[in-house]
Amino acid sequence: MSEENQKAVSSYDFSQPAPESEAVDVSYFDDAAFVGDSRTDGFLIYSGIGRGKNLTSNGLSIFKLETKKAITIDGQSYTLMEALALEQYGKVYLSLGINELGYYDDEGFYRNYCEAIDHIRELQPNAVIYIQGLIPVNETLIAQTTGRTYLTNDHLRVYNDLMKKAAEEKQAVYLDLYSEFVDENGSLPADASKDGVHLRSAWCKQWLAYLETHTVDYDTLYPNGAPQPASAQGETQEGSVEQ
Repeated sequence: MSEENQKAVSSYDFSQPAPESEAVDVSYFDDAAFVGDSRTDGFLIYSGIGRGKNLTSNGLSIFKLETKKAITIDGQSYTLMEALALEQYGKVYLSLGINELGYYDDEGFYRNYCEAIDHIRELQPNAVIYIQGLIPVNETLIAQTTGRTYLTNDHLRVYNDLMKKAAEEKQAVYLDLYSEFVDENGSLPADASKDGVHLRSAWCKQWLAYLETHTVDYDTLYPNGAPQPASAQGETQEGSVEQ
């Protein structure tokens, strides 16, 4: 079925973030894979989730998702996408973007995100793909600790818009974590993080509570099956942008 026809029959509005839903039990994540960077790694460690496949790498960017040998399994090195292909999952949570904020390659970021969604769908045709929007940062704490002043909420919001656009185009579920964590000043609250980027345990638990109350069934999204990824339609994908 073509992507256009799929859009006509799905009742889900891919142009909007996932709406709040009835809370699921934590066992919902038994067949989930979490693909991301150190923020996601911290979430898996400190949220208490206790399940789901950890496919994360510190410092990972969407530009290196297909090329960086980031994980070792039984003595063999894999990219996270190669590792994702080793098992089948019911849900894939993708969360990348923080490490890309200093690249100022918005077009490349969007293109690579779309390609990543296509590849995940090719590898995991029966999975709900969740695109996790970026949680805000606290720029004051960043300046006081790491000095990574290129990590700004202004650029972060641009990337969230691009991720939301990619989710709509590729019919994935966008999760608006930014709105869940932003304070009245458009920032991550100071008590949420030591360094302005990575969340403290209590806030990782809030992250988990958000995921538990923002889920969508596969059959609701794709009553006639998920759309074919671009590569399966014979389109030529461009290579990743090297940074």
